[in-house]
Amino acid sequence: LEVFRENLFEWDIFNCCGHLYSNVIFDYEHPEHGNVIANYFASDTTRPALHTPHPRDLTEFAGGTIEFDLYVINEPNNAQWEMQIDCMYPCTSNALTLTSSQEGHAPRLREWQHYTFNLSDLVAQGLHLDRIDNVLSVFPAWGNQLGAEYLLDNIVLTEASQDLKDSDSDGASDYFDECPNTPFGIPVNSIGCPLPGYGAQTHPVNTHKELL
Repeated sequence: LEVFRENLFEWDIFNCCGHLYSNVIFDYEHPEHGNVIANYFASDTTRPALHTPHPRDLTEFAGGTIEFDLYVINEPNNAQWEMQIDCMYPCTSNALTLTSSQEGHAPRLREWQHYTFNLSDLVAQGLHLDRIDNVLSVFPAWGNQLGAEYLLDNIVLTEASQDLKDSDSDGASDYFDECPNTPFGIPVNSIGCPLPGYGAQTHPVNTHKELL
């Protein structure tokens, strides 16, 4: 799913608290990137996001990834850069530091860098993929943002490969999950069935393929 590549497809640029200047501009310094999203922070307490007023069900990407390219122009001293995906209430969503990405690097000034995050890491912190309203937010940690400026490009959600896909986000991949559609937050065993005492379906449905 392409969220942004040259254009915003189904999402709008949004900020929670004002004092943030955002726009889609052409990157003349790096023309191979074409159009990019530019954000400038005029306070220490704001957050940009790519938003939709009609929450999207993105459960097809369970077990998959979100990727993006980032170019930091300016940052506050001792900035800790984070990313977040938000879901509609009732659910919780928490930020991950950019250093927790697959690449593991902190942003370097005036250098395009690629970041990949496992959606399962966000789901483990409470994110519900069936009601996403802010598909991506990138920002210095709250309280230390003034003067930060960056460009964002090539934002893409990718489905998991079939052997890793986890449609009900219970931690057991679909290939081995014998209790599909487990309610969110129910602890499960190694074959994806709820542990005793947690209700829901506890009897396996033999759906996975024969192991070779």
